[in-house]
Amino acid sequence: MDIDGTLLRWSLFLYLVDKLIEAGIFNKTVKKRFAKEEQRWRERRGGYDDYLQKVIEIFESRIQDVYVDDFKLLAENMVEEYKNRVYRYTRDLIKEKLADDWYLVAISCSPKEAVVPFAKFWNIQEIFAAEIEQKNGKYTNRRTLPKNKLEIVKKVKNRPEFADLNQENIWGIGDGEADIGLLQEVGHPICFNPTLILRQEAEKRGWTVVVERKNVIYRF
Repeated sequence: MDIDGTLLRWSLFLYLVDKLIEAGIFNKTVKKRFAKEEQRWRERRGGYDDYLQKVIEIFESRIQDVYVDDFKLLAENMVEEYKNRVYRYTRDLIKEKLADDWYLVAISCSPKEAVVPFAKFWNIQEIFAAEIEQKNGKYTNRRTLPKNKLEIVKKVKNRPEFADLNQENIWGIGDGEADIGLLQEVGHPICFNPTLILRQEAEKRGWTVVVERKNVIYRF
């Protein structure tokens, strides 16, 4: 399953950047560099991906020489603060599957320092996340994303211990076009609060669409 925007009601990465600024690890002028894109997105005049890409560019230009221990502590504190800001639908789905002894896998492009404690809090057994290269207790500016989500799903489900697993008992859930590969490889794909592109793909393929707004859950 995807994490940002699918389980968490925001983004671990964006929460983390805000905390880096608040802690003074990133200079406060950093916020001004992506504020314009954020405003355009919030006013629905620009795309979320444009906003996110701008923050990623700034993050990668500033993370070099940040102490690993400081970053980890900040990430853990951030997760402790926001760990329950999740969608009801995916929260309850996780609890249901865990009660039935399902094996849960999370895939996220946010840094593992935030993804791991968040996913562990929700008892997710396996985690794939972005990794930042470390040298001498500090980070470099080299960030490695997890493999393509389609390849991750193939790798996991082809393990010997899952050889007898019925395809219909392999579920996947995501919210954006980056999740299409994941969803096409599972037997029960769920498009949760999907982007327009994912919604169009769901209509073509007959995938389940679930939308949560306020305290109401709609299934299509």
